[in-house]
Amino acid sequence: MKSYSRPLFLLVIAFCGIIWWNIPLRSAPILQGTDFAPPANDNFANAQVISGVTGATTGTNVEATGETGEPNHASSSFPVNSIWYVWTAPANLSMRFSTAGSALSTVTMAVYTGSAVNALSVVNTNAISPGILRSSVIFMASSGTTYYIAIDGLDTTVGGISLSWGINRYSSSRQFNFNGDNSSDFSVFRPTTGVWHTRQSINGTMSAQQWGVSTDVLVPEDYDGDGKTDTAVWRPTQSTFYILRSSNNTFFTRQWGTASDVPIQGDFDGNEIADFNVWRPGEGTFYVLRNNGQMIAQQWGISNDTPAPGDYDGDGKTDFAVRRTSGADAGVFYILRSSSGSLLTQSWGAGTDKVVPGDYDGDGRSDIAVYRESVRTFYVLRSSDGLLMGQQWGTTGDLAAPGDYDGDGRTDFTIWRPADGTFYFLSSLTSTLVVQPWGLNGDRPVANSFVR
Repeated sequence: MKSYSRPLFLLVIAFCGIIWWNIPLRSAPILQGTDFAPPANDNFANAQVISGVTGATTGTNVEATGETGEPNHASSSFPVNSIWYVWTAPANLSMRFSTAGSALSTVTMAVYTGSAVNALSVVNTNAISPGILRSSVIFMASSGTTYYIAIDGLDTTVGGISLSWGINRYSSSRQFNFNGDNSSDFSVFRPTTGVWHTRQSINGTMSAQQWGVSTDVLVPEDYDGDGKTDTAVWRPTQSTFYILRSSNNTFFTRQWGTASDVPIQGDFDGNEIADFNVWRPGEGTFYVLRNNGQMIAQQWGISNDTPAPGDYDGDGKTDFAVRRTSGADAGVFYILRSSSGSLLTQSWGAGTDKVVPGDYDGDGRSDIAVYRESVRTFYVLRSSDGLLMGQQWGTTGDLAAPGDYDGDGRTDFTIWRPADGTFYFLSSLTSTLVVQPWGLNGDRPVANSFVR
């Protein structure tokens, strides 16, 4: 084995040290200034233009900033890291803007009118609800009006944002939309077994769910805020709602009302989660239990009225409404608009007609509508233009079961025939008759739960 003298060894070590000292150290890459640039639509004046009745886009509020005089959106976005969009309404429509699908889960959103960031008028706002991974606003848009949409995170939260918009579908298809595809499903409740039998209208998938007993009242709605209808009943003997959540297949109960009350479905506070509601005929009063535990008691109507709630003004909130069944003003609807607190009265039909709420003209608002069983005819006062829609549909003994079964955003004229257990609907999309056998004589069509 070779040996080296000590001086030679030290010389080698010194040489290697010189080489090591001259090798540059590896360091993190230096980011260019553009990597920190704010989004193009950071400022109000540079709001991204969006258009159309429906659409979608993406963005981010990473590195976004606030401006002098800019509002604290939904009172939840300070410090402000907002981005802006601008949209002009093509017609009078109830519109819904949503951030569902955003990587940024804690989203706030606000809609304004105005021409300067420090001089805006609020149209509607929404801060995300706990456990609900999307924010949305619903408002009645006026044709030709320009709206500015600000999107931010709660507090300092930043991230990717998805924005979609379209006509509010609550009054047409969302009541019986068990799979979240924005179309009503064919569904019946079998009292003899307590089973809900559902056939999805778009893909034909079938399901059966045991829930309730023969004396229960059907109250399907979206009680967990996931965009799907939950299987739900109200039990008069216990004055209790029994809800099967579609989001996680768990159940919960809520005692509300008295045995003589009439349970009704609706979202009276506009957070897209159904409230627990009853109407008390003896008092002519609506009792609403909101999701946050707050109670609302609204006297509206008299003992022989029929409750007729719906979103008649297109602001995304269910309005307190009744239809009078007898007396000099039989057939008159009395509606308390949630948007303004003002009264709307409309004589429509006879006191013996059935109230069949829905959005038959597709503008996102509930139309005033009745079904006259004696002549088997739907009569609809269109909210879009005030014109009459009349459609003879069905035979004696049929049950009205309106819903948006073809998924076009308009409520279809629909009946369910007990004699043959079949849905018959006139598709508003194709103007053709659609026949769907589903159920047995003795079943209850779930869509009939909104008919009074």
